[in-house]
Amino acid sequence: MDGLAVAAFAVSLVGLHIPGIVLGHLARARIAETGRGGQRLATWALVIGYAGLALSLAWWTLYFAVLAPAVTLPG
Repeated sequence: MDGLAVAAFAVSLVGLHIPGIVLGHLARARIAETGRGGQRLATWALVIGYAGLALSLAWWTLYFAVLAPAVTLPG
């Protein structure tokens, strides 16, 4: 089992999406070179990282486009 794959998965689960994505790609490249285990774990780290990043971007877009102007409008 590749240590980078485990780290990528753990970091992605904690919610650090960009480091999880970077570590996931590094783990997949290292696994392809060495043939060690952990391919599925690295892939799941990428899935969780990209999904979390997309959801975070969607949330902040919604917040700044809709919610923040509604709350801060002068009354």
